[in-house]
Amino acid sequence: MKYILINYDKELFYIELNLDNIPLRQIIRDQNYKLHISCREDCLAEGSISINELDGDCKLIKKEEFEFIWELSSNHYRKSWEKTKKKYIIGEKIEGISNYFYPQGVVVKGNDFFAILINSKVNFINCKIEAKIIGYDEINMWLIVK
Repeated sequence: MKYILINYDKELFYIELNLDNIPLRQIIRDQNYKLHISCREDCLAEGSISINELDGDCKLIKKEEFEFIWELSSNHYRKSWEKTKKKYIIGEKIEGISNYFYPQGVVVKGNDFFAILINSKVNFINCKIEAKIIGYDEINMWLIVK
């Protein structure tokens, strides 16, 4: 994994990249200092990123710096995530709406949860999704469904 920080137009973009330079997680600090995280908003950069072709000031950062900002940004969602795991147990079925597509799968939003639908042939947003919980993504606070 690689971690980059982009400073562009008074906004900061912290991005985790896999070995193919595909973004997996992202945090944005906007001009008003509000934090946006990719596990709760559709704010993940799309496609492979070429660091040399980005606008703004871009630099590699350490994993620890990214994780610190991720924890800070996601901390106020943790209590609800713990409640979600107690309410939605592995093996149970869920219903939600396909919201957006990420490299990990289709992000599904329910009334009180987010899930990642893996190995799916769904290619439209705003579709009703019925799936079975097969695990938990602790980092993104998603139910993993199939």
